[in-house]
Amino acid sequence: MDATILGAWVATGLTLLIFSFLYKDNPLFKLAEHLYVGVSVGYTIVKAYDTVIVHLVIKPIIENGEFALLIPVAIGMLMLTRYVPKAAWMSRYAFAFIVGMGAGLAIPRTISSFILKQIEDTVRPVLSLAGPDGVTFSMNRLSIAGLGKGWHEPASSFS
Repeated sequence: MDATILGAWVATGLTLLIFSFLYKDNPLFKLAEHLYVGVSVGYTIVKAYDTVIVHLVIKPIIENGEFALLIPVAIGMLMLTRYVPKAAWMSRYAFAFIVGMGAGLAIPRTISSFILKQIEDTVRPVLSLAGPDGVTFSMNRLSIAGLGKGWHEPASSFS
């Protein structure tokens, strides 16, 4: 019997075992459910190992000599010390590094995109006139807003 045909029969049998739940919960359904979850988790672990650890860490270090990849590996290993009660304090350094790096990358971009762009649009000239003598007069949104308020001296209480 060919492996493809055997795989098709196994898939058909497991499908029928899963459909047996429609009648009632039974041991055959439990068997199929546990097989499905076990095979799925096993496949995910093997695929993640092959994709991440082998192709993104081990091969570049061995083939290209990229030893700088050991730094993120060490940080990741420090994060895993959270699950060892006596070494859990070491994970704080890794989490502090990740939070600090994230804040250091996000805060300047946020300030640049939300605050500085708003100020830039406020200061940009709405109207710019050049006279014959080369003097330039510019009016921006900031000066337009200031014109409507009026410039008054504060009232003196001793008048």
